[in-house]
Amino acid sequence: MGFPPDGIDMNRASRTGAHYQNRDLPGTGGGPPAVGRRASWRSFLLAALGFAALVAQAPAADDFALEYKVKAGFLYNFAKFVEWPAPTMPTSNSPIVVGILADEPAAPVLQQALQNKMANGRPLTVKLLPDLSGLPTCHIFFLGRTQTERLEKMLAQAQSVPVLTVGEMEQFAQRGGLINFVRKDETFRFEINLEAAEKVGLRVSAKLANLATIVKIRK
Repeated sequence: MGFPPDGIDMNRASRTGAHYQNRDLPGTGGGPPAVGRRASWRSFLLAALGFAALVAQAPAADDFALEYKVKAGFLYNFAKFVEWPAPTMPTSNSPIVVGILADEPAAPVLQQALQNKMANGRPLTVKLLPDLSGLPTCHIFFLGRTQTERLEKMLAQAQSVPVLTVGEMEQFAQRGGLINFVRKDETFRFEINLEAAEKVGLRVSAKLANLATIVKIRK
């Protein structure tokens, strides 16, 4: 089962207007498209990311791998629609480093899906980290839902470095993370904390922000 090289086409989403943005893609506050019956969250997401032909063939036992192939597609697009400060990418072909904790259950799936893909002319490199000390060496850092005991330390370390922190935990973005995957009913969305992104020097494209639920740091 291959990984779609382009994930969601954010440029197409932007061009096709509010109807597509608000109802046909995750992260917009709307539900899945009307197709005669309500699609499952998994079928909807796979179709959005180019897996439509494979949905019917995927057995239930593969749900975990499929979920993180989908999330890899999102991470790929995040890399395309976020700008990092120039010093973090000193040359035109400097890689975009995606950090994942080595003991993260989803690490093998994400690594296989993302390694050596290209985003805006830059290669994606997946780095498996033994602990959080390597977080500042990354451009994107993914913290899975099994890593709740490391959340506070990660947020503290990420406050002053230009790293796009991506999580899948309740209130992740409201607590200072930058992007959070959210599953609601049968839909799958993401939140962005633009305020936190700006504080660490990251610029999030309006094309990406328009597909997200915008949240702020919890007071």
